[in-house]
Amino acid sequence: MKPLDRYNTTLFVPENSDVDLAAEFNHIKDWASRNRLNINTDKTKEIFLRQPRARYFHMPPPLDCVQRVTCLKLLGVIFEDNFKFNMHVDSLLKQCSERVYLRKLERSQGMSSEHLHQVTTALILYHAFVTLCLFGQDF
Repeated sequence: MKPLDRYNTTLFVPENSDVDLAAEFNHIKDWASRNRLNINTDKTKEIFLRQPRARYFHMPPPLDCVQRVTCLKLLGVIFEDNFKFNMHVDSLLKQCSERVYLRKLERSQGMSSEHLHQVTTALILYHAFVTLCLFGQDF
């Protein structure tokens, strides 16, 4: 059997849906079994997304053998259960800070200004641009 953990499988079930989350997850497990794929339940996570200002919300019962988390990384984006992206922005800022330090090291080792500009554009400005485009309304 091939492990399914090298593929990202995402299941979205709206709050006001007649679909039972446990039944849908069992359906996915049955499909994987029929196609000789193995779902790694140790790496399977569940997140309950809710509106940021919701005071009262219905929390469905957790799935068996699946860890419920408050944030997860999906396709390079860190999602939090309250639809805030503070952790994602903090992660991007940390990456940019590390890359600025890398740029200083490269400058001290004699890299040309043209190459430094290319490195800066590729490693730092790209992340800043994407962050501002995605989360500009929060700044």
